[in-house]
Amino acid sequence: MQRRAWATFIFCIALLYRAQTVLAIQAPQAQPSSTPVEPPTALQQPSDQLEINADTGSSQGGVTIYEGYVDIRYGSMRLQCDRAIYDESTDEVQAIGNVVFDQENQRITGSRAQFNLRTRKGTIWDARGFTDRTPDGVMMFFEADRIERTGLSRFEIINGRITSCEEPLPKWSFSASQSTLILNKRVALRSPTLKLKNVPVFWLPYATFPIAKRTRQSGFLTPSVGNSNVRGRSLTIPYYQTLGLSADLLSRFDLFTQRGIGFGTDFRSRNSETSYLNAGFFSVYDRLFGQPGPKQGGTAFYLDAQQQLPQGFRLVADVNLVTNLAFRQIFSDSFEQAISPEERTQIYVNNHFGPYSFNVLMQSRDVFLGRGADGSQPLIQPDQLITIRQLPSFELMRRPAKLTKRLPVYLSFRTAAEGVSRGEASFQTPSVVQRLDAQPRITIPLPSLAGMAITPSLTLRSTFYSNSQDPLNRARILSQDVTRTYVDFTVDARPPAFERVFYHRDGSHWFKHVIEPMITYRRITGIGSDFARIIRFDAHDAIANTNQVEFALVNRFLIKREGPEGQKNQPHEWLMVKLAQQYFFDPTFGGALRAGQRNQFDPINLLSGFHTMSPDRRFSPINLNVRLRPLSSLFADVRLDYDPTIKTLRNTSVTGGVRASFISFSQTWFLSRQTRSVAGTFPGNLYQSSLFLGREDRGPFIGFDLIYDFTNRVINNRPISGRLVTSVIGFGYAFDCCSFQVHNTTYKIGLRNENRLALSLTLFGIGSFGRHTDAGRRIFGTTWDVPRP
Repeated sequence: MQRRAWATFIFCIALLYRAQTVLAIQAPQAQPSSTPVEPPTALQQPSDQLEINADTGSSQGGVTIYEGYVDIRYGSMRLQCDRAIYDESTDEVQAIGNVVFDQENQRITGSRAQFNLRTRKGTIWDARGFTDRTPDGVMMFFEADRIERTGLSRFEIINGRITSCEEPLPKWSFSASQSTLILNKRVALRSPTLKLKNVPVFWLPYATFPIAKRTRQSGFLTPSVGNSNVRGRSLTIPYYQTLGLSADLLSRFDLFTQRGIGFGTDFRSRNSETSYLNAGFFSVYDRLFGQPGPKQGGTAFYLDAQQQLPQGFRLVADVNLVTNLAFRQIFSDSFEQAISPEERTQIYVNNHFGPYSFNVLMQSRDVFLGRGADGSQPLIQPDQLITIRQLPSFELMRRPAKLTKRLPVYLSFRTAAEGVSRGEASFQTPSVVQRLDAQPRITIPLPSLAGMAITPSLTLRSTFYSNSQDPLNRARILSQDVTRTYVDFTVDARPPAFERVFYHRDGSHWFKHVIEPMITYRRITGIGSDFARIIRFDAHDAIANTNQVEFALVNRFLIKREGPEGQKNQPHEWLMVKLAQQYFFDPTFGGALRAGQRNQFDPINLLSGFHTMSPDRRFSPINLNVRLRPLSSLFADVRLDYDPTIKTLRNTSVTGGVRASFISFSQTWFLSRQTRSVAGTFPGNLYQSSLFLGREDRGPFIGFDLIYDFTNRVINNRPISGRLVTSVIGFGYAFDCCSFQVHNTTYKIGLRNENRLALSLTLFGIGSFGRHTDAGRRIFGTTWDVPRP
């Protein structure tokens, strides 16, 4: 923030001195008329001419005096004063009384100015001015008691001040008792102070920053502080280093008073508009301070890169690694990162040409199925880690496209050659399990039959695995290969829709009601007992036999809304209600469904994403999906599964909100119930709400974001106290030239119970102090406080 404020101030001063230097050179030849005068120096551009108007002018003993209203114009610059004196013997120029300089919506005034044309040194007193050359275009006002030019590129600024407030006593101002400016290099400030209503609130004994044409310069950034019941007080000191025009480095040092020390580095570069590389790490040496306990330090590393390759290929890397989950839970400042149980790393190359897509993927997934630990054990035990690798995977796909122009036959396929592996506490596969997959699909839209649209599709899939699983002992991995081959036949039938238009009593259109029935039959056959032999690495492997039919009924309510200017009214769906249910002719799915254990595979998880089946039932729960959009600013969604067999609500989610110019509100309530007859179901009762009132750019505003967990949970063998998981409450006020915000963040994550208070002050035209920001997508991502290269 200091860098931007003083850079704006310096820019105005440089403009003033450029204009005054040109004036001083031309003054001896000027006449008290509007006659153009050709410049005798190379400082003036050939296309610009100097014009001087004055009420009177006289010369005596080598001294020329212009008095009255003196108006000097040079190109886009204009200088006005009451009196101008030029001494030819010393090349001294004095501008006295009401000195005014204008150029391109900028103005600088002063009581008097003095310059030496030979040495290019001089002084201007009582400098005042304004400029709109700021990062956000806001008008800035500045002043200084005295500005001295002591060299060709060196200036001394005495008692300088800058603000974007127009009132005599500004709401905020930034000042320094003395500053040294070296053009295109740096500014050194002595005793810089930030004042609110002339009350000092921030002071430093000394500060320096670069003002070269390049916006990125090396140096220390503003430190940050925090407080935690687990880590104690924290201090972060960042250092920024440029590496040429398109790369930079940001290093940080962290001190945690109750734990230890940390350090990290973030590197980024930009090779082109579409190619970039971001990489970094963060490490913590734990238990150097505070009470003794388990060491939960570690290291996190990330890589985010994209590179455009020849012939339309694209290389993307998304790497996110951490040595242990406890390290992330304790030292991450992001709520989402602290609770996420998964680490995913993937590097891929892809290319799209016509209807085809070619992909090469290398992926690693680490899933921590952890439980809270007591005070003497690590938070995550080694046997709770599941690791899945794809190293590598080659894939060629074809999107549905016609085989010939005449026949409505569409062909699509997927082929893949992969090396996969999986490891967990109960078993470990070889480092590379070969998986070869071929999946062609034919789709034929049939002609309409009595208004019914029928679209059958046939898929033949064959997958080869170099290793298999013992059906009787899941922990035993066999060296015997297995080839899974099955046929997937689907028929999508859409009977004619029913519709009716409703009118008001005056005959005007009210709304249209449309009823759309849907029937989908699906048959997968050929897997049988091979399901128990397949090692499940991902969704491609979790597929079982099925013989099922799905019924759905969609109700749409449409109204007419005014279209864009000059266009007719457009139909708008303000309400949609969909009911769906599945019937399974084979409730055991060819023997894949096992009683008393968690079952999660295609197709029982496709209706709503939740596992709902048990061997003693053929009907799935009834799925309800309601979407309401009465206005563009108002929305609501309801989704639920009702089980008619046990006559209970299995799960539901209710989302709604409003978005307008002065209010933004959204909320989500999610509920799931544990069913004893269905193994692997878990209870959940979570509520999230967000509200913002006002506008951040004008007047008062307030907002909050909170999450409540109403599920009874146990951590460290003790029931949790309190339902609030996390909350962010903030308020502020935006004036015409500044704004302030106060944020209070609270969250409870396992062992952590933290409360952080953050203050933020934004000065229009300059920047912000203490911005309230999250850690970002990365585990220990850094909030960059400098422009991107």
